[in-house]
Amino acid sequence: MIFQTTTPIKEVIPLTGEQAMIIYGYFKAGKTETQMFIEDGISFDNSKKVKDEIERISNDINTKMSGRLLLSPEERSIDEDTDESIVIKEAVYFKVTTKTSLKNSLTSDLLNANTVLDDYILWSKGTPEVSVSWIQFVNGYNEV
Repeated sequence: MIFQTTTPIKEVIPLTGEQAMIIYGYFKAGKTETQMFIEDGISFDNSKKVKDEIERISNDINTKMSGRLLLSPEERSIDEDTDESIVIKEAVYFKVTTKTSLKNSLTSDLLNANTVLDDYILWSKGTPEVSVSWIQFVNGYNEV
C-alpha cells in the first residue's frame, strides 16, 4: 500500500494597513525582521513589504524635497535662422511650499504616509531626541 503525504499549503493572508502600521512600529523600535518573525510571528514577506514601502515613501520625500521630481519637461525648438536651440517652455519641478503640501502629495496603500513623514522629519538629524522644526528640515535640503 502506498501512502501519500501532503504538505499543508500556507495560507497567504493579505497584509492590512493596521498590521502594516504595527510592523512599522516594530521597525521604529529597532526590531529586525528575524526578531519580528521569532517573537511576534510576523512573516518575512509581510515585514519585507512594509520595509519596501517605508523605503519608497522615504525616497518620495527625498525626491520632492530636493526638487528633483519633474512634473513637465523642458520644451525646446531650433531657431531656423541661427540653428540655436531655444527654450520654449522651462521644465517644471515639484516644489514643496509647506509641510501640508508635502503631506498631501504622499500616498501609500499600506502605511499612514503622514506618520512616516513625521517620523522622517523627527529622525532627520539622526536622533529623535533633537527636535527638528519644519523650517530646519527644509533648510537641510536648501544647504545641499
